[in-house]
Amino acid sequence: MIECTLEDDQGRLVTVISQSFIEGDHPSQAHIDEYMTAERFVKTRSGDWYRATDDIAAFDGHPGNFIHTPDGNVVPIDLVPIRHPDADHLFMLGVPKS
Repeated sequence: MIECTLEDDQGRLVTVISQSFIEGDHPSQAHIDEYMTAERFVKTRSGDWYRATDDIAAFDGHPGNFIHTPDGNVVPIDLVPIRHPDADHLFMLGVPKS
């Protein structure tokens, strides 16, 4: 949730956000890989994720940025998703060119 937007002392826009608490522990990397693969992402050689169907790249996908809930779900809580149409950059990440 966006709490507010501010301007810092250098004139840059700062967004203050919050997130509801999610009960659980951090999952293993194997659980994260299973979850992201089920969501149709492929892991790049840099360890990030890419989904070609909508050109979404997801960065910072380490266990600290996911929660494994008591009911068995894996929930991403702090991934950095971007629409990523730059094919040359994706190739550098290890995604084969089509």
